[in-house]
Amino acid sequence: MLGVNKVILIGRLGQDPTLNNTSDGTPVCNFSIATSEEWTDKKSGEKKHVTEWHRIVVWKNLANIAYEHLRKGSAVYLEGKIKKKSELNKITQTYIYNIEIHVTSLIFLDRKNKNLKQKSLLDDTDGVFQEELLENVD
Repeated sequence: MLGVNKVILIGRLGQDPTLNNTSDGTPVCNFSIATSEEWTDKKSGEKKHVTEWHRIVVWKNLANIAYEHLRKGSAVYLEGKIKKKSELNKITQTYIYNIEIHVTSLIFLDRKNKNLKQKSLLDDTDGVFQEELLENVD
């Protein structure tokens, strides 16, 4: 049976992104985004608010573009895949699991850069980078 591993998130960056290169020179950009939901408790009438934080990983050319254009507080729409990383805690000899979202598509929702309007940025699973940019369009 086939499965689907797809995540869609809309949120704001919690810190400026970082950009590093793997040992083979592949760019990788990391940041966290917050997603929030609000509702009213039916019994108490009290408003409730929950914020979730998500670790985001962007690869290759899309990593360079994300690093160049995103900053703390930037609004972003992204699509990606859930990846689980595990590390052995040497002191307790137990595994620590971290969940990351590996981005395959990214849309900047802020219009801070007037010279650049983003329709979408895609990085497909074969590593082929496609970019649709509209410049100086209002």
